[in-house]
Amino acid sequence: MSIEDKILKVSLEYFSQKGYSQVRISDIAKEADIGKGTVYLYFNSKRDLFYSTIEYAFRKLSEILWSDKDFKSILSLRAFVYDYFDNWELASKLGSLVLDGLSLGDKTFYSELRSMRDKYIIEDLDKIVRNLTKANIIREINERVISLFIWGNLVFFTTLVLKGEEIKLDKKEIWQMIFSGLTSGLIK
Repeated sequence: MSIEDKILKVSLEYFSQKGYSQVRISDIAKEADIGKGTVYLYFNSKRDLFYSTIEYAFRKLSEILWSDKDFKSILSLRAFVYDYFDNWELASKLGSLVLDGLSLGDKTFYSELRSMRDKYIIEDLDKIVRNLTKANIIREINERVISLFIWGNLVFFTTLVLKGEEIKLDKKEIWQMIFSGLTSGLIK
């Protein structure tokens, strides 16, 4: 593991557990077994490290969600949803980072977040939706709208849980809800 990845792995734990305002770079450096100055060789500031940690979490989640998917069937979409919930710990850490980032009041955060989301999640969801449309499984509709609907539902459930709501649905039931929403009027 590279030093940069080691820093990001530790910062994912710290930022998701303690929140941006409670994390000190010196704590991350100590846990990563490096000097504080070494962190600044890779990241310009605490904020830069925080944003990079969010991107790291998106990248790691993306690697899991998109491995072994054929992008051609409704089963790929179901596997994506199942994998999201099978990797709940990472998904919820990412959710914590995003909620924390939104509270910082940085005007550029939302556009950077949207860019990361699109790069690591939405563009590949678009591929599945596009292929389902080409295969005449779903009606022709703006693929981005469908992709955002799917991702939005997952984020909604994550946010509810992070805010203390008790969700008594399993991944199969959540998939059924998303699938029902998708298929109402979309399936040919």
